[in-house]
Amino acid sequence: MNCPDKSKSTPVYKLGRISFAVEGCNQSFRTELDTLLPQSEEQAQEIVQSPSTLRTLQNQIYEMHDDCLWMDAGCLLTPDGKKVLIIGRSGAGKSTTTMALALAYDWKVLAEDILLIDYTKDILITFGAPFSLKPGTLELLQDSIGRVPEPIINGEWSPLGPMVAPRDLKAHFDVSLVFTRDREHPSHKITELSPAEFLRKCLPVSNVLRMKGAGEKLLEYVSKGVCVEIADGTVQERINKILELVS
Repeated sequence: MNCPDKSKSTPVYKLGRISFAVEGCNQSFRTELDTLLPQSEEQAQEIVQSPSTLRTLQNQIYEMHDDCLWMDAGCLLTPDGKKVLIIGRSGAGKSTTTMALALAYDWKVLAEDILLIDYTKDILITFGAPFSLKPGTLELLQDSIGRVPEPIINGEWSPLGPMVAPRDLKAHFDVSLVFTRDREHPSHKITELSPAEFLRKCLPVSNVLRMKGAGEKLLEYVSKGVCVEIADGTVQERINKILELVS
């Protein structure tokens, strides 16, 4: 709901393009929000009433970007300005790899789980949401890069400040990756893809088929870079390949 008369005492947060206030939450949840979410000096566009969890709140904000192309993807900006897209189903390892690259190599984060693109303006929407750490993630990070994120609050880590990418970056990708994982019969394999093959891999993990003209736009965004599928492999093996591709 629109909120033109928000009280100045109420914190305003911003995720993606939406500045919002939260009402009806207890103090412990408010403290969690203040620690994990980026705050804004803007007036709140929306009021979110009594979200039960941080994940519920984030999903509501994602839904407010209903005119955007979304993908299950991490997205990063390298120190020399290259943009890396990592798509994959839940559990494929995109968030862990995104986190590792941000922590160990000072890459900036546009998204770690869901990437939003304003494809009418060809703009990537930086969504500074917290990383949700799944069981085993800390061990994977320690083994691969020798570091773990901190502080972690209720299983969430927020890469606020210098780790968040600038807003309104142009929507093109220098490296576009598909992560897959076969837990029963893992076999590390790297396959170069054409832009059209990459687009087809995006269909099950995006709304591209439901947004008029989005397929053509996405093809345009990846066509000038390299497209690769990485099946299985350790976090370190994946990182090594990504570093090779951006070098």
